[in-house]
Amino acid sequence: MKKKIAVFSTGWGSNILVQCLQGAKKIFEANETDLYLFLTFAALHESQDITEGELNIFRLPDLHDFDGVIICANLIDFKYEIDKIVSRAQAAGIPVVSIGSVVKDTYSVISDNYSGMRCLAEHLINEHNIKKIYVIGGNKDNEGAEDRIRALKDVMKEHGLSLPDSNIFYTDWFITTAAHKTREWCRNDDLPEAIVCANDSLALTACVTLKDCGKEIPRDVAVTGFDNSPDARIFFPSLTTVDQNFMHCGEEAAKILLSHLAGKEIEPVTVVESELIVRESCGCPEDTGSVILRQQAAANAYSKQMNDTMQTRYDRKIERLILSCESISEIKKKFAQALIENHDYEGDNFHILMDESAYRSVSDVSVSMRRIGYDEELSVFFSICDGKILDNTKFPSAKLLPLPEDDKSHLYIFTPLHFNQYSAGYIVFVDSIKELEEKTLRSYYQGFNYSMEKFRQNMYLKYMNERITELAQIDSLTHIKNRAAYENKRKELQNNIDIVPGYEFGIVMFDANDLKGINDAYGHEAGDEYLKNCCALICRVFSHSPVYRIGGDEFLAVLEGNDYVNRDSLFNKFQQDMDAIYKKATAPEGKVSIACGMCIFDRTNHKSVDDIRNAADERMYENKKLMKSAAHSK
Repeated sequence: MKKKIAVFSTGWGSNILVQCLQGAKKIFEANETDLYLFLTFAALHESQDITEGELNIFRLPDLHDFDGVIICANLIDFKYEIDKIVSRAQAAGIPVVSIGSVVKDTYSVISDNYSGMRCLAEHLINEHNIKKIYVIGGNKDNEGAEDRIRALKDVMKEHGLSLPDSNIFYTDWFITTAAHKTREWCRNDDLPEAIVCANDSLALTACVTLKDCGKEIPRDVAVTGFDNSPDARIFFPSLTTVDQNFMHCGEEAAKILLSHLAGKEIEPVTVVESELIVRESCGCPEDTGSVILRQQAAANAYSKQMNDTMQTRYDRKIERLILSCESISEIKKKFAQALIENHDYEGDNFHILMDESAYRSVSDVSVSMRRIGYDEELSVFFSICDGKILDNTKFPSAKLLPLPEDDKSHLYIFTPLHFNQYSAGYIVFVDSIKELEEKTLRSYYQGFNYSMEKFRQNMYLKYMNERITELAQIDSLTHIKNRAAYENKRKELQNNIDIVPGYEFGIVMFDANDLKGINDAYGHEAGDEYLKNCCALICRVFSHSPVYRIGGDEFLAVLEGNDYVNRDSLFNKFQQDMDAIYKKATAPEGKVSIACGMCIFDRTNHKSVDDIRNAADERMYENKKLMKSAAHSK
């Protein structure tokens, strides 16, 4: 039986994550093991609600179903989440390996950040005589980043130099913060001799900003990074950096888990050596490797641009498809049709699992959305396996995937669907490590999530508009439809008269007798109660007909369907029930007395709805006169 390893990470450091996964896969593939990557794009600068929705994917797996856990701890800035994962793994009795940071109660595989930064600092000082350094850091709680700063301070102190805290600027890994700070130094003519950055992304951001400000690297200032990303190699000038050998870290993590499962003794901390990579951005000569990579990048530039354009167009196509629909079922149908024709971007194995309560809650207040975890049963929005569309409709979320396991080793990547802090499901990409590295996976996931969120907002706005329209057409006293609602019905009836051959309907007009007398004698509250009692009788008898209050004491019913067929018996029942109520009631507001008149549509005599209503109105007034005469004769 295959082993299952759960991997937890954010996707922002995709270069590091991909190296870790490639290293782990290299070991696990030979040992019949599946990797389940639970991937979030939560970031420190996001709102708490969005962060909560993103991190919810970490709560999806039941770790009792897994053989081990790998945590890319250096990529997760939310330490409390790491602690929760470790606690769950301990409860499940499975081993945990953390990569990049030493984490309590885990086996830890760390890159030697300290020695890597020492080598970089020694190089800057000894080879380039640099004395003044500014640091663009990540966040203060990152263990590896703090090790680097400590190493930089130690080396500078050993050379009679200093790195005051005022020269260290934290960005929380946000590149716009790095750009802002670099631009500020240029504006104030306050550049150091070197800018040492916590990772390559921050360093490349600083380089681009310096160029925009008219500065030349390394003539005006040297810049260094950390991670040895692909972009660092092809950038001009190529970036001096430190390779933390994360592929080797991934290999070691996999070996540790397999050794633990085999009952072997393991050291709690494994240290992987890092390596200084000297390139042009510090002032060293151009290296042959960077030139070759740069030439390859130039040769592939149009291809990359073309692929990016096609990806953007495809993302927009999916967005337009989703936003053109008016229901989840319509989206599912159109989405399946589109992917049957072309699923190049999704691949032959791809799944979208959805919690449809997230959409039902828009119009049903009894349905609540989840904030923590996922519903026990999820809807299969779309599922394709080995190029074949699966037609499953529901499946238990504990299974994670709506399909049986095969005998191949896979990498399953789970990304969350959510509306702010509320869970809406998840997407599963299969064996998509290339898409993860090239960031197309992130683009697809975020685009789909955004489109579904906009769709839900549209659903909500549509529902609210319908509710507002409905409320605007409800009589506040009797809670039946009002005159505005009747005007809409009148247009519908007129349209049917004009275009529907053999159309049949009738109108009954009602007028509550002696409302003014009750108001004058007993007050308006009694008058209001009298009108409600009159309305209740009309609605009870003509229960399949829309009833409208079109004036102070006037009501109108449109007879269609069974009420039209049974109109004569209903009309007689109305008279009988009214007489019975009048005799039984003791309070004046209970003694309902209603004049009424009915007219049936006759195409020969009636050209408009108003003709029918006027005829019914005349018959109602004839009935009112008879009722008054009968009352006076008693």
